[in-house]
Amino acid sequence: MQQAGLKVEPFFVKDSDLDGKVFTSTGHSLGNRSKMMLQYGQKYLNPDSDDYFERPTETDFELREEIVYPTSDGRYIISYEEGIPAIRFESSAAAN
Repeated sequence: MQQAGLKVEPFFVKDSDLDGKVFTSTGHSLGNRSKMMLQYGQKYLNPDSDDYFERPTETDFELREEIVYPTSDGRYIISYEEGIPAIRFESSAAAN
């Protein structure tokens, strides 16, 4: 994220953060991601905020390219070529 020019502000969810509304778990699911964004990201989304951030480069939607995420057994590909993201998995076993 930093390589992409985004400001990274780490936040580690602890048991004391669990409120049953925003955070419901310290595991991968965490809770309500929309509420998390509104609670913790609002200062970056509000144009009147000193912390407002607007991406200086084109988005994946605008670039209309494929993003590749390699895994130990293949790769996930998210394609924006048609505008709406399409996700597929290509197994490395299928290539052999």
